[in-house]
Amino acid sequence: MVRAGICYLITEEQGARGVFDRPEPVRRKVFCTERSVFSAEYYNAHNQGMQPEMVLKLKAEKEYKGELLLEYKGLQYTIIRQYVTPDGGIELTIQRSDVNA
Repeated sequence: MVRAGICYLITEEQGARGVFDRPEPVRRKVFCTERSVFSAEYYNAHNQGMQPEMVLKLKAEKEYKGELLLEYKGLQYTIIRQYVTPDGGIELTIQRSDVNA
């Protein structure tokens, strides 16, 4: 089942004082569609110590700028895999940020 939604890609920017400032998260809104993780994807990632929960697809590859975190439906996730699709989009496989904390 594929569902449309909005996610926020998160980067951390250094403050004016450089390393003495705590990085501030910057959120960027993008539209996405959600799908389940295929079983082969799940088992491959699980064998590497990851626990993928879902895949979010962005319409265009250029919408993704290498962020490591995202927020979706009020929860924060870590991006564990990126895949450029044949139609020019990009799929982000994600897991909850606190899974390996």
